[in-house]
Amino acid sequence: APSAPAPRGASTGLGAGGSMRQEVYRDPRPLSDWAPQPAGRVFVHLVTPPQWRHITGEAPPPSPVDRAAYTAAGLPWYDYFDEDADDLSPADALAAVRPV
Repeated sequence: APSAPAPRGASTGLGAGGSMRQEVYRDPRPLSDWAPQPAGRVFVHLVTPPQWRHITGEAPPPSPVDRAAYTAAGLPWYDYFDEDADDLSPADALAAVRPV
């Protein structure tokens, strides 16, 4: 007998906002240091915890990832460390983005 289709999950998406701090700096390297063509592609799929379990057969990872999770995995946890650096202003296309 054919298996039943997976239940349709809740829609997911990304919105502007949140509490992440990010700055963009002018790259000190010349343009010639960069490859003119992409080396590959990455596909990112946003899934809900039930979708994760259906796709992988595993329990979804705990969320949100916090300092303890990074430490347990042996990964560095960074705080804001470049407050004196000069970041670039947002590009015109991004300047009007507002949190949702």
